[in-house]
Amino acid sequence: ELSPEMLEHFTHPDPAREVALVALSGAGATARQIGVARCALMPNGLASEFAIVVADAFQGQGLGSALMRALLGTARAHGIERIEGLVLASNHRMLELMQSLGFDIASAPDDPTLRRVVKDLAD
Repeated sequence: ELSPEMLEHFTHPDPAREVALVALSGAGATARQIGVARCALMPNGLASEFAIVVADAFQGQGLGSALMRALLGTARAHGIERIEGLVLASNHRMLELMQSLGFDIASAPDDPTLRRVVKDLAD
């Protein structure tokens, strides 16, 4: 269970430092969240760290790709020069997506179960 402070942080991103994109299924009162992509500006102000989650029932249908493409476009529009994140080494679908989007993939220095993915956006 999230603390009230954590819930506030996750549901109300700081627009000066964070972006949250939410995918919904349905409309109105029956709408439910099926995916989210977030990025947060790192202290240097030029790079951001991202995270993306898609509900199990909607994986493999292109939602993650659509969210990630939208997040990349938003990051570029805000002048972010680099976006990076960590992916489980066993998450082959996500690593394939990252590769198809032009991310560099390397082992995480401190954890062999993770891969660090990085994409320069300044091009």
